[in-house]
Amino acid sequence: MAQIQQEIPKQDLPLKFQGRWVRFREKIDYRKANCNVIVGIKETGKSALNENLATHYKEASKNAKIFDLFGSRDNEGLAWCRSPYDKVLFILADSVDVSCSYDTIHLQDLRLDSFRNYDVILSVSAFYNDLKTEHLGIKALMDLLWQRTYWHDVWYLLIRETANLIYSRISVGEDQTKAKAYLIYVLREARHMGYAVGADAIRYMSVDIDLRALADFTFIKACGQQGLPRSLKWVYKYYRPYSIMRMPVDRFIMITKKGTLGRGSFEYPLWHKTEKENMLKVFDIQPEYGDPIDYGKRSGVSDFEHERAMRLRSQKVTFEKILSIVGYTQTTIRTHVKKHNRSVDRQGFCPICKRVKSNLANQKI
Repeated sequence: MAQIQQEIPKQDLPLKFQGRWVRFREKIDYRKANCNVIVGIKETGKSALNENLATHYKEASKNAKIFDLFGSRDNEGLAWCRSPYDKVLFILADSVDVSCSYDTIHLQDLRLDSFRNYDVILSVSAFYNDLKTEHLGIKALMDLLWQRTYWHDVWYLLIRETANLIYSRISVGEDQTKAKAYLIYVLREARHMGYAVGADAIRYMSVDIDLRALADFTFIKACGQQGLPRSLKWVYKYYRPYSIMRMPVDRFIMITKKGTLGRGSFEYPLWHKTEKENMLKVFDIQPEYGDPIDYGKRSGVSDFEHERAMRLRSQKVTFEKILSIVGYTQTTIRTHVKKHNRSVDRQGFCPICKRVKSNLANQKI
């Protein structure tokens, strides 16, 4: 860890972020739960700008936090481990363990107060068995975050790939219309729960119109040959098209919901992932994958419900009482007890209990 830190020059927090208004004037209040949308073609520094903004929200109040939960497949969120923030928490799928020098927690053990002592909370693709498991994990995380009904400090949700949130909802059974509606709901309600959002997208028009309307601040990065969409052509009255087409990676144009327009630059996070880095090797992180947890999508009874029923039965709780606690018929509970005991007889363990790391995995009920 120390060796990795020495390779990265120290940067003061928050990172530099400056600009000049050309139409009207406005001030960004980083203690407010703002919605930031960042748009630009590939390799234009969208994620780097998002990380820069995250430091401003984090430093604005003592207990603010950064959540980097919706990253790409190259695990770029792990780059926070070499940032000046040293209190980092990894969120893992229930069937995955990680050998590393950082604090970890499984989804099943996660509570809102689990974040209390951390600055940055990470969940990357490598912490899940497969894409389906990751999408289920994203859903579980969002359901947990939505339990925050009051707040004092802003928590920054860094969404590197906005489309991932939509795909995750489709993956768990929603159609595209419902999935998009969910994303709009998330961003509309986030401010009520104290979440500032930084969401990036490749094209301005690929962001749903309702989402664009929710943005307090829209950041335009280099747009390449596509140019600005018709609704933003008026920006060319203030800035030359060529300067927007090939904007340097550390520059941006900002439009606020009140119509304020400006242009600025930002300090590039030196800890940011480079293209060919293997982040798992950089930080000596070694995931160990067990069998994926069944959350009830296949059999109707989740692995955790099975384990709970077995635990209650091992404590001599009656089937009638278990029924009132777990919520399934006595026939279903009896079937699971028989299935558990049969597996222990034949294999020496119950695979369901083993998946959830239960100490009953090798015991007959």
